[in-house]
Amino acid sequence: MLNDRFRELENPDRENFRHVVFGENMEWDFKNSEGVRIPGRVYLPPGFDESKKYPLIVYYYGGTNPVARSFGGRYPFNIYAAHGYVVYVLQPSGATGFGQEFAAMHVNNWGITVTGEIIEGTRQFLDDHPFIDTERVGCMGASYGGFMTTLLHGSDDTNVPVGESIQLYVALKLLGRPVELVKVKGEDHHILTYSKRIAWSNTKLAWFDRWLKDQPQWWEEMYPEKNF
Repeated sequence: MLNDRFRELENPDRENFRHVVFGENMEWDFKNSEGVRIPGRVYLPPGFDESKKYPLIVYYYGGTNPVARSFGGRYPFNIYAAHGYVVYVLQPSGATGFGQEFAAMHVNNWGITVTGEIIEGTRQFLDDHPFIDTERVGCMGASYGGFMTTLLHGSDDTNVPVGESIQLYVALKLLGRPVELVKVKGEDHHILTYSKRIAWSNTKLAWFDRWLKDQPQWWEEMYPEKNF
């Protein structure tokens, strides 16, 4: 920074993002019921209009690694925002990078406190942001965060057993809940095969469009109903 002005030195991702219109992003933290500050940030859609109502996607890793401030990778929050969603990313307790005490909060407490923080943070976020449609809220997590989400899984995952997703899927089916289970054949904890990664990414967006926008066409095209 020179004289309070920024100068771009290099932009190696310019080509990758040439068709992406970026929206604003901002910090938003909250204090949980124990008085602990839980960091977070928000990605707004391009052309954001505060007078409108937007569907919300809540993302969390919820584990030992904090969610990076990035505009790419496996979970490109700016892409979700470009599809008309507000995206709230929170860093539940247990993440590294915020001090030893914060990182140790999940020890012998696997998922219990974190789950409460995600729900508590989402409720506070909805209360503080009237531009969110409270009837259209989706959630998404990866790895440890997947314990709070599931149902989209590599079939050969050696880190998080796919059987746990199958058990939850069967339980929800028995309870008569709307649920789908998508297994990405031959993939481990990370979806690495390029064509499968594209389908995996599209599956997430198609799912949210189906349930948060009342636009099921993309999902139905990808996963047509089978009449046995």
